[in-house]
Amino acid sequence: MTENRVVVFVCNWCYPMAQDIKSINLTNSKNPINLIRVMCSGRITPAFIIEAFVQGADGVIGIGCPEGACHYVNGNETAEKNFLKAKDILYILGIKPNRIKFERLSSNESEKLEKIIGAFVKNIGTRNL
Repeated sequence: MTENRVVVFVCNWCYPMAQDIKSINLTNSKNPINLIRVMCSGRITPAFIIEAFVQGADGVIGIGCPEGACHYVNGNETAEKNFLKAKDILYILGIKPNRIKFERLSSNESEKLEKIIGAFVKNIGTRNL
């Protein structure tokens, strides 16, 4: 089985989750997880997502604050829209929609985060697009 390289963009205000990502078993697996912390999930533009694929990512996950809990009011809503735009662009380029995911989690949901990343890695399958 080939490894899948996954980029995880994490909102700065969900930083405790970033610590959880570093400690979960997936970081020790055959699937490299690259964590990129951003000040707000709303700053994750379609260009960032596309660039991750250009640089060799097999999948991209965005993690933002829960609805109504964004430090910058509506950054998480912007992020969700940006992920949908990127998904549309990448689909035109031949990249399957299951390779992009946006989730809203609170900082106390580390066990849910591990399951999301694990399921995502399994879902993207082989590196062949």
